[in-house]
Amino acid sequence: MLNVWTVARLGRDEVRTAAVLTWVLDCHGSHGYGSLILETLLSRLKKRSLPGDLDDVNLGHNYRTLREHTPFGDQSNRVDIVLEGGNSVIFLEVKIDAPPGPEQLQRYKAASLAKASATKKEHARLLYLSRTTLKDACDGVIFLNWVDVSKAIHEAVAQSTRNDFSGAILRQFANYLKNFK
Repeated sequence: MLNVWTVARLGRDEVRTAAVLTWVLDCHGSHGYGSLILETLLSRLKKRSLPGDLDDVNLGHNYRTLREHTPFGDQSNRVDIVLEGGNSVIFLEVKIDAPPGPEQLQRYKAASLAKASATKKEHARLLYLSRTTLKDACDGVIFLNWVDVSKAIHEAVAQSTRNDFSGAILRQFANYLKNFK
């Protein structure tokens, strides 16, 4: 079967992959699944995170999704994906092959807290999506891998009553992400 992500030559390009992932997680995305995919991913992460990591986070069903966002115009802190709504701000840093930059996670965590404060959100979280967990990670960073995202997409599409082209495209993307493990 035709795989649009292979044809599009997405490859292991972080910026292009993050752009597609932004669309997948966007509740207003043309895929038509609303917030279901993000909710499924967060639910999966809550089950394995430490108590309190994600328990109070609530973006609602009409959150805002930003790609390559520079909080407060600081070009040195370009966050791959920002989700903002309800009582929370979530920064999602996407890595395929590259390691984080010097102090990147500490800077992004501080920026997420500042963004939450400036937008009067109670909670700020930093998610780090990578093939591996960092050994000397910043406190308060929630790690996830590409298999987590792939499984969440498959689960969300499976629990939906929709059976359409968008679901097939999303499943293809989920299968594509498994290559990053």
